[in-house]
Amino acid sequence: MDNLHIHQGKVFKLHVKDNVNNKKLEYFCRKNNINYLSSDICSGFAKNNNIATSSINKMFYVDSDDYYLFINPDILIEYKKINQLSSILEKFNYDLFTIDLFKDEKMSIRDPFVRNFPNILDFFTSYFFHFNPSIIDRSNINVHKSIDWCAGSFLGIKRYVFESLGGFDEKFFMYCEDIDLCFRARKKGYKLFYIPEIKAVHFCQSDNRKLFSKNFIYHVKSIIYMYYKKFTG
Repeated sequence: MDNLHIHQGKVFKLHVKDNVNNKKLEYFCRKNNINYLSSDICSGFAKNNNIATSSINKMFYVDSDDYYLFINPDILIEYKKINQLSSILEKFNYDLFTIDLFKDEKMSIRDPFVRNFPNILDFFTSYFFHFNPSIIDRSNINVHKSIDWCAGSFLGIKRYVFESLGGFDEKFFMYCEDIDLCFRARKKGYKLFYIPEIKAVHFCQSDNRKLFSKNFIYHVKSIIYMYYKKFTG
């Protein structure tokens, strides 16, 4: 946010949903005219973002064709890239979109967050053999490309699309809510596009890969629920 808040205006407006009532974060947001939301209850990714979009709609005018852009706090993106992205979206009018994320500031290691829809075997091989065939190799993708899904660390979606899907499914506390949203969007005929010329850095953590950690348990529960939905609904 340090490099973006001073540029708020016509192109974008920052909104922060704080899940832990961090007073320093609240002070920073108030000081820099960033819409700040917090609660005393620790909620998951899906519920927090649904709360944020609902609050934004009550406080500000959001056109049905405007975009919600969900960004993790550990994303670093230049303002000029936001402007460039805005111009691209104005031209192509995509339903959903994402960009090219890297794990380092030299932009030499891509974040494997753009993927095909997974099957159960993909999750198994990912955890136990560190191989996930659902990950899309983006090294030779130089044009806008329709993809199955991307992680919610950087996911843009038109307001009317988001609302037609009922937002994120809040039964997902953590993990797979992004897969679920993209899957439901695809079923309704909406398309998610990868925009390779817009690049940013994601300083991501991978705690969910530690077997039997709390995050690992969350992930397993989300996988089970996701496939329950797929085969029963």
